[in-house]
Amino acid sequence: MINTIFHAKTHCTSSEARETGTMSGSSPTAEIPGHAFGPWSFLKVAGANLGFCAIGVARAGEISQRARDVFGRWLGSGHHAGLAYMEKWSDARADTTHHGIVDASTAVVCAALPYSRGAVETGIWKSVAAHARSRDYHQVMRDRLDGIVRAIHSRFPGAISRVFVDTAPVMERSWAMAAGLGGLGNNGALIVPRVGSRVVLGEIVCSDVPKPEYTDVPSVRGPCLECGACVDACPTGALAPSGMVDCNRCVSYHTIENTRAPIPSDVSSAMTLIFGCDLCIDACPLNRAADRCELDPPPDRGPGSMTLQDVSEAPDEILIRMFRGTCMERTPVETIRRNARLLVGRN
Repeated sequence: MINTIFHAKTHCTSSEARETGTMSGSSPTAEIPGHAFGPWSFLKVAGANLGFCAIGVARAGEISQRARDVFGRWLGSGHHAGLAYMEKWSDARADTTHHGIVDASTAVVCAALPYSRGAVETGIWKSVAAHARSRDYHQVMRDRLDGIVRAIHSRFPGAISRVFVDTAPVMERSWAMAAGLGGLGNNGALIVPRVGSRVVLGEIVCSDVPKPEYTDVPSVRGPCLECGACVDACPTGALAPSGMVDCNRCVSYHTIENTRAPIPSDVSSAMTLIFGCDLCIDACPLNRAADRCELDPPPDRGPGSMTLQDVSEAPDEILIRMFRGTCMERTPVETIRRNARLLVGRN
């Protein structure tokens, strides 16, 4: 899932060392800590050529005990709300060598694509979270990672690999940190140094490849300034300073994932978009330099003059056509229409 607050399945961590650098400047690609040399050094050039803003590799196997503990506390607190699938596949989630992931895997390649403020910023798309204003990032990320797979197989003939973009219980942020991509913000989002948190993540789990060296990874907080701006920006109190996200109170969860139960009034009154919520991301001062988007415009942008009122009344076929090819088509159109009605009714 997108690197945003309601996908707390991946807010757990697997690193302890502290990175002290800040994110000022506009370097287009983050470094690959610990992998500038050695058998995996080709990732840096291959990743840059495919538009990734960060790429790295970690040793496969079990996630850290810390990550398991944090994830267990999150589940035990009921913060996953209606995301019942989070309670399943605990064995596979904890270990990439599980048969449900990749047997005998030895390496996890992690990559980040920047999405800035999205590919389209006009019309009704201004009422959509930035990551969803583009062609479906799941497919874009998979296409780009396929390029990395080809590079891996060229370098390591006989390698076995599997690409993941929210398609299995892989703790993507834990692995991204283990691979040196960045650290967590107080809102649970991964922050890539010199890029920010407007990124989407993907992984390639491999077997029959060399085990990478251990990476000098950022701490849990990594480059986060711990200024509290994201926590203060959340209108419903869904964020704790610890990085724990309560989906029960999260606007993104309710506008995207909650397709059955009514949205609580204190959450609906805080909605600003018909799909997602960018308030905590926009508040982060480290995102100001994140002006690059590697996601293409959606196939059909829809009528430029369409309003929230139009969306709230539009028939299914209009909305299906408009959102086809974006990640919004994964959410029922009736849910999107419901969200538009709530905004129209409030205004």
